[in-house]
Amino acid sequence: MKRKIIKKKVKEGLAISEILLLITSIIAFSYVLGSSFSVVSAAVTPPSNATKPTEKLPSYLGHLAFLGQGYSLSRAFKEDYEKMGAGAPATTPAAGEAAKKAVEEAAGKGGFFEKIWQKLTHPFAKTAKGGMGGPLIFAGIAVVIIAGWTYFSILHKTGDPARAAEAALRVGIGAGVGVGVYAGLVALNVLGPAGWLATGFVILGAWASKFLKREQDRQITFTCKPWQAQAGGANCESCNNQDFPCTEYQCKSLGTGCEIINKDTDEPRCIWKDPQDVNPPVIQPWKNALTTGYKYVPLVGKYGVEIKYENEECLPAFQPFTFGVELDKDGYCRIEFQRTGNFSAMGYDFGEENLYMKQHTQQMTFMGVANLEREGINLTNGGEFEFYVRCEAATNGKANRDEFIFKFCIDKGPDTTSPEIRGFNWVDGAPIAYFGENEPREIDVQVYVNEPAQCKWSHEDKNYENMENNLTCPSSLINYNAQLSYTCYGKLTGLENSRQNKFFFRCNDTFGNVNIQSKALTLIGTQQLVISGVEPNATTIKNSTNEIKVILKAQTSAGYKQGEATCYYSNTGTSGSYILFSNTNSYIHSTNIWFGPGDYNYFIRCIDLAGNSDTKKISFVVETDTSAPIVVRVFREGQNLKIITDEEAICVYDNKDCLYDFDDGIKMTDDGKVHFTGWNIDKNFYIKCQDEFGNYPVPQSCSIIARPFEI
Repeated sequence: MKRKIIKKKVKEGLAISEILLLITSIIAFSYVLGSSFSVVSAAVTPPSNATKPTEKLPSYLGHLAFLGQGYSLSRAFKEDYEKMGAGAPATTPAAGEAAKKAVEEAAGKGGFFEKIWQKLTHPFAKTAKGGMGGPLIFAGIAVVIIAGWTYFSILHKTGDPARAAEAALRVGIGAGVGVGVYAGLVALNVLGPAGWLATGFVILGAWASKFLKREQDRQITFTCKPWQAQAGGANCESCNNQDFPCTEYQCKSLGTGCEIINKDTDEPRCIWKDPQDVNPPVIQPWKNALTTGYKYVPLVGKYGVEIKYENEECLPAFQPFTFGVELDKDGYCRIEFQRTGNFSAMGYDFGEENLYMKQHTQQMTFMGVANLEREGINLTNGGEFEFYVRCEAATNGKANRDEFIFKFCIDKGPDTTSPEIRGFNWVDGAPIAYFGENEPREIDVQVYVNEPAQCKWSHEDKNYENMENNLTCPSSLINYNAQLSYTCYGKLTGLENSRQNKFFFRCNDTFGNVNIQSKALTLIGTQQLVISGVEPNATTIKNSTNEIKVILKAQTSAGYKQGEATCYYSNTGTSGSYILFSNTNSYIHSTNIWFGPGDYNYFIRCIDLAGNSDTKKISFVVETDTSAPIVVRVFREGQNLKIITDEEAICVYDNKDCLYDFDDGIKMTDDGKVHFTGWNIDKNFYIKCQDEFGNYPVPQSCSIIARPFEI
């Protein structure tokens, strides 16, 4: 689809009126100074009167007319160059060459601008003494010199004669104004009213040039086409560097070859499906993934590295470590404990993930050689291990043919280190639920150890032998969990509400290595959580819409952190039916629900971090009110006309008719459902009433018309 637009009144900045005003100002100066003003041709000759100043006036004022000749020369050049640029013949034969020659002569040694310099500076140096004369003199001289140099440079460097001439004309006008203003200031002191007149013309010309602009029309053509993503996919990767995950729409908008991978996961990525890419990923060991204290050493003559611990020793037993691979393109990697023929034959996902990424990590831990031998397991490789890695590119499905090798050895020496208690199923300092009057004050506990061991606990910090309570721990080397730890089970007893409960743990491994320092766990006893207030309850909620917003509110106290909790609501109270409040995790909770007319029962349940909970049931009625108030009685009471409405309302009246707007009516005195105004048998009262929901009579109708003489 093509469209054409005509854009009118484009300002170009130079008006004919501006030129006329400046010419007028120069003529005014020439008249004031008694100097003749002649139009010059391409050849520049200083006028005779410019060298013969009058005896009454300072000599430099007589030379101002000479500046006018410079302006006229600029104008003549501009006209010739414009015609030459438009393909039209010049006004005179060889005008262009003559103009160029004249400019070169004017700018050369002894030329037009040098004469200006001499004629201005010589008398100025003699006559300017103090005051504003000095600064104004040299400001005018600077303007003239800059104008001349600009004129000369443009004409010789630009390839567009018309634009060069116009640019020179602009600078010449600026020079004329600058010097003219100075001359006008001098003339104020010398000529009185005539000087004021000349200066006024100059200022008027400069002011008018800002508002009077030449205009012309321009035609612009453009074409509207459907947007298309750029070819290829050089920018696909930029989608992966945002603050938020890349979407499929964003990805495809970056190029026709862009495609999203790892959809519906937390790691979506945008890649370039380059048809010319036929190579599998290049695998490198990822240094940032390696556990502190470990290092990679390249294998000699093999595609891979050896993992070493500290001073190039074997890796310690039962110590988990992490290593990784880094690819030159997004890929999915697998790991195997023995050599295979290809990527498909490998049995395990590297890092237990099947995502396409550039960086992958793997965590491992190994039993010590001495532990394995104690279990009757003999290692044929003497405790040295190799793992093999291949990756498949997301861009083309090509996988590595050669395996990348990770090699390491496990310490062969006897186990001399005590077990490490890595943590518990409870966070240290966690709150625990309130114990009722007849509840057993005990909780289950799990202790995670880095190797098979026997563990105990006590209420006080004691040696392992003196601790009173045993935990049940696995003895087999293969009974470790997903975190590569061994789990001991037991119960903690003697817990108290509303206080800190502290426990101490120690373990002893199969080689008799015992913890010399206890691992402590503190659990915080709490109070019972209480829902101290709910809204709405046993009330009616009214509005004028078909669906009405109801705000459910709850306030909690006691429990953990003086009632800090999370609240939910349900219309059945059954498990799994509760919905989270929109504003919660505090002491005050609220959420908005929209209801149609009817009776409702809801359940509010709140739970704190310790697991304390409380539930409340609320009931409320929702009604829709779309009718205007009804006047059920009208009567006289004393000197007042009174009316009673069927609901609380605001009433107004007019004495003419029912055609008035409610906001323009005269307000009656209101007291809930009772409304009154002064009794007057000479007037009729056209009354309109509005309830709290904005319901009032339809236009041109009243709630009631009261005529006092009939009552």
